[in-house]
Amino acid sequence: MKYNKIFIFGIGGHSRVLLSELLLIDNCKSIIFVGPDHHNNTSIKVNNIDYSVINSLSELESLYDDKSCGIVGLGSIEKRVSIVEKVDKILPSFDWMTLISKNSIISDDVEINEGTVVIAGSIINTGTKIGKHCIINTKASIDHDNIICDFINISPTVVTGGGVKIGNFSDIGIGSTITNNINIDHNVTIGGHSFVNKNCISNSLYFGTPAKKIK
Repeated sequence: MKYNKIFIFGIGGHSRVLLSELLLIDNCKSIIFVGPDHHNNTSIKVNNIDYSVINSLSELESLYDDKSCGIVGLGSIEKRVSIVEKVDKILPSFDWMTLISKNSIISDDVEINEGTVVIAGSIINTGTKIGKHCIINTKASIDHDNIICDFINISPTVVTGGGVKIGNFSDIGIGSTITNNINIDHNVTIGGHSFVNKNCISNSLYFGTPAKKIK
């Protein structure tokens, strides 16, 4: 990796997962956690190792340089959007890294954009395009020619068929299955363990087997 300093935004469980993936790739970098503004932590212990924590974006601005990058370790889509917007405002040239687990399987022609995280056990098949700041979580299976837009959560063990499209800010619940050629619009939540066999409209919640619009 070309970076000497990596910032992980968040100090919770998902940020620690990102740390574990980073350490499998390269454990020689300086890794700094960025906590929410209301925290006063100066360090966080993970696997008996202390990592520095900074608690404001002004501290980030003073530490960032051209050998730095960052990744957002927050599961909440809303919080992830907020962090990215704030950082991009104060540091327009901030380098958002793409973190791909060495224990994932990804076809050579898959496109994965900045800020996206692919966690261990995930499979992404040929022709798929994944947008910015998404989470492809543990053991997700994304089949061929999917379009996964920006700021999307694909939860653990989600399975999609071929030709699926998922719009911005959508959240696909744990263990859900989406059949071939389904279109899920923007800002859709799919409840856990749902079976989606029909298109889903924007700003809605779907749940069940088969999935039905709840609200």
